[in-house]
Amino acid sequence: MTPGQVAAILFIVFGTLVILRIPVAFALGLACVPVFLIDDRLTPFLLMNEMFKSYNAFVLLAVPFFLMAANIMNSAGITDRLVKLA
Repeated sequence: MTPGQVAAILFIVFGTLVILRIPVAFALGLACVPVFLIDDRLTPFLLMNEMFKSYNAFVLLAVPFFLMAANIMNSAGITDRLVKLA
């Protein structure tokens, strides 16, 4: 399969699932299933390895810590002072 065919399958399946009002997180995951089943080079081990590498990213830690910093700033009243300053 060429990269263009893979992209077309992903976009078509994802678009169809979004039109059917499936939540975006599930639509993204389910859109990969047909490509995984069609392409012989993709193995379950490769899929698990890539999933682990993507969830082990340092960037994913930034989101919870950013939200925690926002909650601390909000409870300390810093956000009100920043809004008044602006």
